[in-house]
Amino acid sequence: MAKEVKKKICIVWYWGRAKEIFPGWRDGLRAAMEILEKKYDVDWILGEIEPEDKYDFILVWSDDKPALLQKDYKCPMGLVYGSTFVPDVSKLRKLKVVYVENTITYELMRRDTIRAIKAFGTDTGFFSPDKTKKDIKYFFPGTFSPWKCQQDISGLGKHLTCVGEVQHDGQKQLQACKNTGVNIIPKNVSAKEVRDLYRRAENVIIPAEYGSERTVLEAMSMNIIPDVREDNDRAVTYIQEFDDSDIDSPREFIKKFYSAQHYADQIIRGIEE
Repeated sequence: MAKEVKKKICIVWYWGRAKEIFPGWRDGLRAAMEILEKKYDVDWILGEIEPEDKYDFILVWSDDKPALLQKDYKCPMGLVYGSTFVPDVSKLRKLKVVYVENTITYELMRRDTIRAIKAFGTDTGFFSPDKTKKDIKYFFPGTFSPWKCQQDISGLGKHLTCVGEVQHDGQKQLQACKNTGVNIIPKNVSAKEVRDLYRRAENVIIPAEYGSERTVLEAMSMNIIPDVREDNDRAVTYIQEFDDSDIDSPREFIKKFYSAQHYADQIIRGIEE
């Protein structure tokens, strides 16, 4: 009996710092791709690189890179779309599928007749609570950037711990935290270090005006319902879904609806259907 030949797919992390960040990075997409490796022959392509035209399916993880997305490949392409904002939809029409993180973006894509699948999750095995002593009152992981709005929670002072790389335009946010005695780790740290800080945290607070959806899922996977800025409508959707469910704990909700396995299943659906 002939051995089944696996489809060959690639995922392109189309970002200049992808190779630098990859070793210490852990999230639902990486865990989902590891699950897909059981079904497909998977290549990771890290950086602003155009893949060779030798795959059965090309998956791009990016906000919007029209030069790559408009390139003519023999195989179908999909986009893992991580942005809050919907791009010029004409750039997406040639794609077989666009994977989106939340219901709001899904509805916008569908309105514009883009084939969209809601596919998002976190690594519940990795982001899991333990019996670590809770010695951090409030925790927020996020780059120091204007849209992350650390200055809005800096009044928590020494009760707050913020971790994240300082962007070129994030000095105001950093200084606001310094002025009030916030515990600051102003650098990019590994996922393991962030996970260990979650384990020490009583509360996760997210002041970002948009984004931070992964932080919401990670916190809920740690069995913490984060305090999210009300007008960050996409980040709030996951908490609303939990409130509307009949599930008692945020971690069990994430395990049921936003696990890496669920994420992988949705990616497979987009490839195969």
